[in-house]
Amino acid sequence: FIYFNTHGVSVDSQYRAAKVMQNMADDGGVLFSYVRETLVERWTWLEASMQGQTTFAVAGTFGFPVVWIDCLDFSGTDGCSNLFALAGLNVRPGSEFGMPGYVRMNLMVHQVTWELCQERLLSLFTSSAQKLDRMLELARTKPVHIPRYSS
Repeated sequence: FIYFNTHGVSVDSQYRAAKVMQNMADDGGVLFSYVRETLVERWTWLEASMQGQTTFAVAGTFGFPVVWIDCLDFSGTDGCSNLFALAGLNVRPGSEFGMPGYVRMNLMVHQVTWELCQERLLSLFTSSAQKLDRMLELARTKPVHIPRYSS
């Protein structure tokens, strides 16, 4: 079965993958517990930081590695991703997934990256009404480009 299923993959790579999976199973699932705890912590923080917002709302399944953010002022447009780009956040526009007016943000990033993301999100969420209005207007009129890095 393995021969036909992995035809063309080196035996050395198969052996290493099998050893990694064996070690993960032997440690009692510590890696999976860590990932689950990290996602729950990040989702909880995100939901709490958006309480009382009239501009943004969390959408998606709690604990998932990506979060969808509904930009209530941008229904049906990509201006929302521009707004996040102006705040220095790298998100994917919802239109790439058939959901204009939303952005998709990856929560499974390195801790240092997450801490920087938290600072920028808090700055965006707690912006004064005047500053947010200026950013919203700019986001509607001028596309902002953030380079996409493959991970």
